[in-house]
Formats: sequence, C-alpha cells, structure tokens
Amino acid sequence: MTRPGFNFDPEVQVLNELLWSANESAASFVLETLREDDFYNPLYGQMFTAIKDSHSRGLGRDAVSVNTHLLANYDALGIAHPENVSHLLVNIAVLDTPQHSLRDSAYKVLHDSYRRGFDAVADALKFAAQEAPTNELFNILVDHGKQQRASTERLANFLTAYDAAGATPRAPQAAPEEQTALERIKAQRSQQGTPRSASDSAGAPLADTRDNGHEL
Repeated sequence: MTRPGFNFDPEVQVLNELLWSANESAASFVLETLREDDFYNPLYGQMFTAIKDSHSRGLGRDAVSVNTHLLANYDALGIAHPENVSHLLVNIAVLDTPQHSLRDSAYKVLHDSYRRGFDAVADALKFAAQEAPTNELFNILVDHGKQQRASTERLANFLTAYDAAGATPRAPQAAPEEQTALERIKAQRSQQGTPRSASDSAGAPLADTRDNGHEL
C-alpha cells in the first residue's frame, strides 16, 4: 500500500489535531476509539498512546505535556526508543498541515487499518493452510471471521458514534437582521391593519365624486 506524503498522511493529521484541537469532545472520542495498532507507522502508534495516556491522566494533550509524560514514563508506555517518538512529536506539533478535520482523518486511519486487517487475515489463513492441523482449520477460519465482523461494525459505526458524542460542532445560526425604526412601524401597522394617514395617501388618484352623471 502506497503511503501519502508526510503532510498529507491522515495519521500525521490525526496526531497534529489531537495536540491542537480545542474540541474536547472530538479529541476524547478519537482517543477512546482508535488504537495504537490502527496506525501503519509504529512510531505514530506509540505517539498516539502517549497522547492518550497523558490525556487520560489529566495531564493534558498539548505537545509540551505529552512530551514530558513520554520522556518520564516511556517504559510504562512500552516505548523502546522515546527519543525517536519525542523528535517525531515535535515535528508533527509544529507542522502546518493542509486543511483537514479530525473526523475525516480519524475515519481514514480506521478505514486503512480495516483494509490492512484483511491482508493480515489472508496471510494468517495461508499459514494455517500450510501448517495447522486439518481438524483446526475451520475453527481458525471462524475466529478470524469473528474478528473481521467486529472490525466491520467498528468502522461502520464510527461516523455516527462520532456525531452522537457531540464531537461535530453545530453550525452557528444566523442572527436576525436589525430592523430600522421605520421598518418596525410599517410591520406593526401591517399586523394591526392600521389605516394609512393622509400623508401616506399623498399622490394617490382622486376618487370619482360624480353621482348618476351629475357633477356635485
């Protein structure tokens, strides 16, 4: 699978947005939903874990807080080379990424992970066909099928669950236009059926005052 350039990689965009987004609902949902193994690049996955753990402990998810937590707790986080992840975190934090949304980028990460899962299943079944006992083959197939069904439901429900979590901001409603004093008076008269004044009738054609053809 060909990977996009660094600036256009949805994995990079997700991490950048998690560090900077002011939408706490969106960030929390993505941190709770994605997993480290959803990321193709292992360093990106480790950085995601550091952000998630720092956030869950109430330490913040900004670059400084995450980097401090990462360097102090890399063993507990399972990160073998913290200096590499730290360097990557700084590069992603200062990156001027193209316009994107956390919702779309996170979905793309999950989508790509889902497709890679089928590659992994194919490899596992091929290995099983060559090495596993014959009487275990069907059970192995069923187990992988259950895992893929769960992955399918996870992907299918992501966008709906994201929106239900309140992560998508509502479009602001337009403020009503301000009426002038004259417009308010006209509106009130229209509602009340107030007859026009003489000044309002200026310029109107004169009524016919003749009666049965005789001028008054």
